[in-house]
Amino acid sequence: MNTILVATDFSKNCEASILYGLKLAQTLNAEVELLNSFVTVPAIGIDGGPGIVNETVTETGMNAHKEKLAALIQSLPEEYTEGVPIKATVSSGDPVYCICDHVDNNDIDLVIMGTHGESRLEEMLFGSTTVDVMRQAKCPVLAIPPDAKFEGINKIVYASDLEKKDIETIKHLCEFASVFDSEVVVFHVFSEDNLTNQEEADEFTLMLNKEVHYPKLKKESVTYQTTYNAILDVIKKDAANLIVMREQERGVFYKLFHVDMVKRINFHTTIPLLAYNDNSL
Repeated sequence: MNTILVATDFSKNCEASILYGLKLAQTLNAEVELLNSFVTVPAIGIDGGPGIVNETVTETGMNAHKEKLAALIQSLPEEYTEGVPIKATVSSGDPVYCICDHVDNNDIDLVIMGTHGESRLEEMLFGSTTVDVMRQAKCPVLAIPPDAKFEGINKIVYASDLEKKDIETIKHLCEFASVFDSEVVVFHVFSEDNLTNQEEADEFTLMLNKEVHYPKLKKESVTYQTTYNAILDVIKKDAANLIVMREQERGVFYKLFHVDMVKRINFHTTIPLLAYNDNSL
């Protein structure tokens, strides 16, 4: 891993993601690029309708954001920046588009973004810029809660849907885990009212053991009423430093950010979430 892109909107929620990214970069001997994107609001037209954004307005905004980003870099503690090459980039436009476009056109290995910590689950992630980037970016995306601190990555938990594509994701994950000599726990959540897919789980385990050869990989199944509760329990039991999922429609990612969202459950964890999608593999 050579380049980590950390997106920031200068909010307090992004502070943890920047510091986490820098510490991770120190461990990986990687470069950090800070990216700030801003949306220029068109002026009101003469007839009261929407106006246009002229080049002067955009240039003024670019200069202001470049100065703010430079000041942010200067304010970062030396213990975090030591030994880490840092680049600064400012772009104008929709944040999701700007981030994904930057990934497309540069050698970015990982995107790091912040989340909202005080709000409920649906306000924290669902529909937010972070989740939209998780779904579209052509590299893994790491979401950092505001209270998260990088203290190494000793144990990683991966929530599996027992699909063949999970195997490919786990292969990539194990390459990442090997840098930290981390244990990787792959688990699947059985619904309490539906235990009929045990045979499917056994077949998946056989395929996993055959195709993934990582000495610190283990597989387990848990039974819970909700995916959300299962993930929290596995995190607590295994003292995990990182949660990993593959974003897909109707998969674990979908269940966590759609089904449990409706129940308005507060998301109480300071553990970062790493998301892969089919474009990032």
